[in-house]
Amino acid sequence: MASAISVGLAFAALDFLAVVSVASYSKSISVWIPIVISSLLVFVVAGLFAELNGIYPSAAGVRLYMQKALGTNFAVVVMLAYSITIILAIAADAFIIGSAINFISGESSQLTYLWIVLLLAAAVISNLMGVKIAGWLEALITLIIVLGVGLISGFGVSKIVGHPNYLGFFNQSPVRIFQALIFAVFLYAAFEWVVTSAEEANNKKTIPRALFIAPVILLVICVLFGVALTGLVKFSSFHQSPYPQLLLGKAVFGRVGEFLMLFITLITAINTFNGGFMVASRFLYAAAREGILPKAFAKLNLKFVPSFAVISLGLLCMLGALVVYLTKQWLVLVSVGSVLEAIIYAIAGICVLIFRKRKIQQKGFKMFFGNVFAVLVLIIFIPMALLGAFSNPKNPSQFSLLPAAVIVVIFFLAFIYSKTVLPKLVKSRQSAAVKRRRPTKIVAQ
Repeated sequence: MASAISVGLAFAALDFLAVVSVASYSKSISVWIPIVISSLLVFVVAGLFAELNGIYPSAAGVRLYMQKALGTNFAVVVMLAYSITIILAIAADAFIIGSAINFISGESSQLTYLWIVLLLAAAVISNLMGVKIAGWLEALITLIIVLGVGLISGFGVSKIVGHPNYLGFFNQSPVRIFQALIFAVFLYAAFEWVVTSAEEANNKKTIPRALFIAPVILLVICVLFGVALTGLVKFSSFHQSPYPQLLLGKAVFGRVGEFLMLFITLITAINTFNGGFMVASRFLYAAAREGILPKAFAKLNLKFVPSFAVISLGLLCMLGALVVYLTKQWLVLVSVGSVLEAIIYAIAGICVLIFRKRKIQQKGFKMFFGNVFAVLVLIIFIPMALLGAFSNPKNPSQFSLLPAAVIVVIFFLAFIYSKTVLPKLVKSRQSAAVKRRRPTKIVAQ
């Protein structure tokens, strides 16, 4: 079950565009190579998160690791930045799904944003009503997605004719190889968030097992999809398309394939929107409860749902989707997400090194040669993050300042918040605590 949750959190409609970004930096059908290499790096990362989960098995997950190792302010800045990225990812996913519906229905492109608003509004209403997807249902949906994409892509691979260059990736320059890897890492993004289920796991091996199984499943379906797409569809056709999965479906099964891929795309929204709103709103709720965010985010409705947090997320996602719709810069969000994920992985390596140096008692999984692998993660992912911040997935032959600019703005906003708003909230919380402890004056009768 935990493995299904991990896969469901990672695999979204945006992953189809991530494969396109990888294909931009690889030689067409050799897209499978960076996906495989990145999976090996992700396995190392899985070991680090499994160890961190063993030290602090908590629903607070990544935020708690950073807070214990690097301090509250650092954790707040990074997690706020990551939350903004989640909002952008959900917004981009909504845009992709809305565009796919328009493509199939043949409606005017102006209706795309209407579909986006309706999809996000449905997710908000669902969360406000306390409609939470049960574990077995989420597992079933993930299974349908994995089997659907895997089977359609598998049939696609079997239809490839001729003798394509499956090893062309190695003819690239070292810089392009590194760029392809950073975008391939995004295919596994968010698989580590399964650690937030640690308190619900009955067996201490459940979370580590999920962390290692999920990347294998993601590897298989992403390799099949990437090879089938680049082998059957012209690069010029899918490179600028927000729905490459529909193009593959048509190439494999015609109009029926388009509808099958549209159905799969729609149900990925269930995992993406529901999971994204659930995780992000609970993070905002917990942060408000601890005095990191305004109290309004901690208010619960009659269904015990942080309603203000959910509505705020919905409105922010609609705003983000509007920006994506107007600018058509959906691939930039793949760049931004890839860089933020690489940063989170590097921070995980730093946390492991710090906890091992402190000799904190280990309660579960402990990684062999953990110090070595933690240093390896730093050596690999820090340069990848820097390079990814200046990569241009729309034009692989050029560099771009746009991803770096977006990332700087995100971290700047988070930093300003931590230096201006957060101290006031902390002071207010402390003042309230003092008033509660102050004895009541007894008035003489």
